[in-house]
Amino acid sequence: IMLPIELTDFRGAQTGKAITLDWQTHSEINSSHFVVLRSSDNIHWDKVGAHEAAGESYLPISYQLKDPDPVLGVNYYRLLMVDRDGQSEFSETIAVEFETDGQWEIFPIPAEDVLQIRLEVALDSELQLLSADGRLIKTLVVDRDMTHYSIDLTSLQPGVYVVQWLAEGTLLESKRIVVY
Repeated sequence: IMLPIELTDFRGAQTGKAITLDWQTHSEINSSHFVVLRSSDNIHWDKVGAHEAAGESYLPISYQLKDPDPVLGVNYYRLLMVDRDGQSEFSETIAVEFETDGQWEIFPIPAEDVLQIRLEVALDSELQLLSADGRLIKTLVVDRDMTHYSIDLTSLQPGVYVVQWLAEGTLLESKRIVVY
């Protein structure tokens, strides 16, 4: 099936806590809408959103849609281009990396009673407090809707500890802290 939508560009980039997808058509005849699909494995696809098409155009048109919930690591995207007759066609697949480097803050250091953790990117993940020898002391489940956490340190002996931030079993970041 060859649709009367001439796609000339499709790209994506991380913009803060989201991925912004941009695409452009050279011309459109009888176009209805675009459905943006995302996959973490390039096999199973989920709908991110939809965008109405121009319908009829012989001039270049630019479109944009933000994915507010990308997965950590590689995100695969493709467009489902649908015309008014219900016929559809997939675009090529693009891959966009979503990273979290340096997007958390731990304070105060050294800490005494309570450790505060602020996450710049809220992901379904977990925070772990470990002793210097790697023994797990406490795990906090990180909710996608929360970005600020507190860890009670009153039961800990003074010393060096490690806070780890993990998502889907992958270590994102690790920081050493001092408790006095």
